[in-house]
Amino acid sequence: NQSILSNIRIYVSKSCRKIHCIPATSAVVERQFSSAGFVLNERRTSINPDYLDNILFIRTMEKKYYEATV
Repeated sequence: NQSILSNIRIYVSKSCRKIHCIPATSAVVERQFSSAGFVLNERRTSINPDYLDNILFIRTMEKKYYEATV
């Protein structure tokens, strides 16, 4: 059905713009570095980079979920 395909294209287009856009400010990046600093402290200096990335990703998704539900 053409209308369904059109809706899917619109959704994919909007999603791609959100994911691949360059932020106008560096506030989001600064927040992520700050979160990384909290996770990667003196006691966790040898943490696997992939593990750190997963922790930060989960924390970001939790915040987004919480903001969407409040």
